[in-house]
Amino acid sequence: MEVAYAEFYFASRSDYFDPLVGGIQIYLVFHIPSLEKIKDFFCTLGYTGWLYGTVPVIVTAWHCSYYIWGQSVYVYQPLPLLPKFYIGYSFRPAGCIYKQIDANTIETDCDIMTIPVEGRNIFPGVYRPSLDAFGGWVIGVYGRYDVQWFGELHKAGISTDVTSGPLIWYCVDMNYPFIEGTPYKVTVRCQVVTGMSSAPGDSGSPVYVLTSSTAGGTIRLLYAYGILSGTNLLGMTVLSPLDAYHLYVKYT
Repeated sequence: MEVAYAEFYFASRSDYFDPLVGGIQIYLVFHIPSLEKIKDFFCTLGYTGWLYGTVPVIVTAWHCSYYIWGQSVYVYQPLPLLPKFYIGYSFRPAGCIYKQIDANTIETDCDIMTIPVEGRNIFPGVYRPSLDAFGGWVIGVYGRYDVQWFGELHKAGISTDVTSGPLIWYCVDMNYPFIEGTPYKVTVRCQVVTGMSSAPGDSGSPVYVLTSSTAGGTIRLLYAYGILSGTNLLGMTVLSPLDAYHLYVKYT
């Protein structure tokens, strides 16, 4: 465990990481056919894992590639500057179950997607999950109701670093009209609302529960809980719990 993180003890979240872990910067480039545009986006890598237990993937926020409208999604970490920074590609990332109302409107169960990893190593952890540790090791996954009401959640993102706050509501529908000036409207059903702070760029961040245990003194053990989605009208951070995603991902 110490070896996996030793190279990055004093790194920033926007540095190059090998193996890939949660809580670091990713850069996405994709095509939106209906708008005839190429878009790019900085987000935070949420978790790494194995889709169906075998396919290495990254897990982040689906809106980082504009839900169903983004295609030919290329992902880099941290930037598309060197061949070794390439993470992977998906023509249409595996997002959540959704209902399409019309060409520009969907309702979906979560804001989570997976993209296959090509030629990069992955590790089931989070970089600097707390201010007193440079590494986190995912030892399990909590469901939506496994965290008690007002229980403390944490996130690690590229914009606001480590923030914490209580779980306030278990299930609130979030409406996102006219995303980034587009005609697209999305309702994400049953999002979890928290009291932690976040900012643009933190989208996709891992949200987790820290344990009191460590591995090697500087690596915290944690339970993966969700993927940061954004903020509501009150400025409160909302997230999609991992158990809202319909595909099986092995996170440990």
